[in-house]
Amino acid sequence: MQLRLLTLLSACLFFVDYVSTMCPHGGTGPTAFSIAMEKRNLEVFEQIKQLQSEVFLVNGSVQNIKLIRDSTLAKILGTIKSDINLIGSSLKNSSAMDKNNNHIYAQLDYIIWEISKIDALVQDACKTIFPACNATEHRLYSSECNNLLNPRWGAANIGFRRLLPAAYEDGIGVPRGGFPFLGQTNRSLPSARFISQEITKQNLQWRRQEFGYSDLFTAFGQFMSHDFSFSPEGKANECCKNPTNPECFPIRVPEDDNHFTSTTCLDLRRTVPFCNMEGKIREQMNAVTSVIDANTVYGSDETQALKIRTQVDGLLKVNPNFDRLIPILNGSLSAGDMRLTESPMLTTLHTLFLREHNRLAGKLKKKSKSKDDEFIYQKARSLLIAELQSIVYNEYLPILLGAQLMKSRNFYIKPNPQTVYNNTINPSTTNSFATASFRFGHTMVMDKVTLKDPALFNISQFPLHENFFNPNLYHSENGQGFVQTLLGLMSVQSKMVGPNFSREITDFLYFDKMLNTSSDLLAKNLQRGRDHGIPGYNQFRELCGLSKIKSLSTPIPPSFINRRRWNVLRQMYSSPEDIDLFVGGVMEKTRKGMPGPTFTCINAEQFEALLKGDRFFFTHVGEKTSYNFQQRKQLNRRRLRDIICENTAIQRAQLNVFKTRGWQKPCSRVNSLDVSLFL
Repeated sequence: MQLRLLTLLSACLFFVDYVSTMCPHGGTGPTAFSIAMEKRNLEVFEQIKQLQSEVFLVNGSVQNIKLIRDSTLAKILGTIKSDINLIGSSLKNSSAMDKNNNHIYAQLDYIIWEISKIDALVQDACKTIFPACNATEHRLYSSECNNLLNPRWGAANIGFRRLLPAAYEDGIGVPRGGFPFLGQTNRSLPSARFISQEITKQNLQWRRQEFGYSDLFTAFGQFMSHDFSFSPEGKANECCKNPTNPECFPIRVPEDDNHFTSTTCLDLRRTVPFCNMEGKIREQMNAVTSVIDANTVYGSDETQALKIRTQVDGLLKVNPNFDRLIPILNGSLSAGDMRLTESPMLTTLHTLFLREHNRLAGKLKKKSKSKDDEFIYQKARSLLIAELQSIVYNEYLPILLGAQLMKSRNFYIKPNPQTVYNNTINPSTTNSFATASFRFGHTMVMDKVTLKDPALFNISQFPLHENFFNPNLYHSENGQGFVQTLLGLMSVQSKMVGPNFSREITDFLYFDKMLNTSSDLLAKNLQRGRDHGIPGYNQFRELCGLSKIKSLSTPIPPSFINRRRWNVLRQMYSSPEDIDLFVGGVMEKTRKGMPGPTFTCINAEQFEALLKGDRFFFTHVGEKTSYNFQQRKQLNRRRLRDIICENTAIQRAQLNVFKTRGWQKPCSRVNSLDVSLFL
C-alpha cells in the first residue's frame, strides 16, 4: 500500500509537470499558458513532496496511508483542477491573446482529461493480474478484454509492441545515439534538425501529374493515426534550458541553420515510460486503444465517452450555435480524442463521423421505437466502427498497400466477407509503426489549407502554419467552413510519398505569431524515434527480408533508392547502421506514389494484426458478437463517400473520394445502410 501510494505521488509529479509546462503549440519559448501553469506548480509540487515525506514516516500503517491519501491527495487534485479553471478564465480575458492563439484553449481539455486518469493509470497499467473478462456484446472503451485470454492486448494505457528489440545506446534507456547536449556516447548521430535541413534544402520536387489521389487520403491517414496511438511526453521543465534533465531530449540546432537563427535548441521531452523500473529496458506507453474502434469519436475511457454524450436518444453532443458541429466543452472543442484541432482538416473529419453517429442513432430510434439511450448509442457506435473498418480495408489500404499484398497476407476483404478471429495475434500498435512507418503521411502534407465553396466553386487557400490548433476556418461562414474544408480535401490533389516536406511543418510547425516561435516536425519525428530506441533502417530491411545497405562509400545507389536521394543520405550519415528508420523509409522508391518496401512491410504487419487480432472486427464469423451474412454484406459496401453524402449538403462526389480522377456521381446514389437489419 505504501509503495503504491508513493508510485501514485511520483505519477502526480510527472503528470502535473507534463500537462502544465508542455508548450501548447510546440514552440521553443514560454507562453501565457505555460507561465501561469508553472507559477501554480510550485505550490502543488510542495504539497506532493510533503505528502511523500509523510508516507515514509508512517511505517507502512495502511490506515494512516489511507487517511493521507484520501485527504491530501484530494486537496492536490482539487488545487490543480481549480487552477485550471482560473487559468482558463484568465487566458480568455487576456488582451494579449489574439485569434492566432486560440489553440491554447484546447490544451485545457488535455489537462482535465488526463488528471481524471492518474490514479487508474498508475494502479492498473502495471498490474500483473489481468481484469476479469466476460464476452460482452459491445467493446469496452478501453478495449480491455477484446482478447479474453490476453485482456490487455490492443487496450489503452499499455506499452507499445515491438517488432525488433529496442536499440538504446546503453541497452537500457539512453536514446539511440545518446544525449546530444551531454556528449556521453560512443558515437554521435547527426542532429535531427541537421538532417531535416539537408533533406528540405535539396528541394526534391514531387510531380503532381503522376499522382491521382486526393488530399482527403492524407487527412484520413492522420485521423486514423490518432485512432492507433498517442504517446504523451513526460516530466521536464524547459528542456533547452535544462538539457541535462534525464527526461529531456532537446534537438540541437546547427549554427548555420537557415531558419532558427536565434536559438541553438528545439525543445523536446521524452515520452512517458511504461512501467519503468531500474535495470529494465525502457518502453513507451500508448494512451489510446490500438484496434480500429473509432476512439477518436468516442474516447478510450468511459469518463471521456460520457462527457461528450447527451445521454438522450443515443446522441453525441453538438454545438448548439452551429449546424451539428463539434461541441465546445470547458472552453474548447471536445471529441473522443483531444488532438482534434491540430488542423482544420482533422477537425472536419471528426465532425463528419460525429454527424454519422447521430444520423445512425436517429434511424435506430425511429426503426426500433426504443427510448433506451444506452441501447441506441451502443448500436450506433458498433455500426459506425464497422463502417470505419470497411473504409480502411476497402478503400484506404488498397491504395496504401495494394490489393495484391493484402490478398497474399490474407487480410483483403472480399465482396461477401467472411474472416476468422485469431486469438494468438496481438493487435497492439507497434512502436515502429507509430513512431516511423505510419508517419509517412507527413511527407504528403500540403502548404495550404484549401476551402472550396459548394455553391460558387471558388477556392480559397490559407497558410497551414496559421491554422494549427486554430478553429477559425472551421467555424467560418457561420459553420460552413466545415463543408468547404471537406470539399477542398476532396478536390485538391495530394503529394506523393517521399522526402518532399513542406516548410510549413519543418520550419513553422505550431507557429506562434505573438512569440515568434515554432518547431520542426521532421526533426521531432527523428528525435522521437531515437527516444523510443527504434532500431536503424538497415535492421528493419533485414527483418522484412530485404537487402541491406552495405556501405555509404560508393556513389552507386542501391536499386531501392534513386541517385539523388542516395547522395543526400551519404552526406548526412557516416554508416549505414546510423540511418534512422524514418529517413530511410521516406527515401525509398515508392510504389505508385505510396511508401516503399520497408514502410509497407511494417504497415502491412500492423493492419493484418488489427483485422485478425480484433475479436469484434465486423467481418469475423463464429463469435458471439459476429454479424450475420446480410449484415456483413451491407456493412462491407459502406464507403467514405456514403458518409459524406448522407451527412452534408454536398451534391456530387467521386465513387472513391480518396481519388481525384474519374466522374463524379450524384449524392442521391449511395450504398445505404438498412439499420432494421441490425435490430
